[in-house]
Amino acid sequence: MIWDKLPDCLLERIYTMVVISQPLNLLNDIKSYNYTIDHIKHDLELNQFVWRHNEWLILTYILNIYYKTKSEEYKTKKFIELQKFVKYNNNLSIRYQGGFYWINRFVSKMTIIERKELRKNI
Repeated sequence: MIWDKLPDCLLERIYTMVVISQPLNLLNDIKSYNYTIDHIKHDLELNQFVWRHNEWLILTYILNIYYKTKSEEYKTKKFIELQKFVKYNNNLSIRYQGGFYWINRFVSKMTIIERKELRKNI
């Protein structure tokens, strides 16, 4: 086959020119996720001395959006479980991230509309 006989530098050049198109929905979802996470990080940086919006308060709001149909008791139990997971985890990366570990996980599961609502209300 001709590909096997081409030099590596030429193959690399060809591979850089190959563009694989992605569905527009996936691209919009990725942009929405990045924009939401950047918005939350910016909000946390602005309020780091005020302690008005720390990551656990933001996580509570995300849980309210994510578990709309569940009772307040269920949401409270879930919140305590998430806090305990971070507190007693042996993975230092998870401990360092704190509540932001769960924020990333829940925001990735949200729809674009739910993320927009979250950005608007934070």
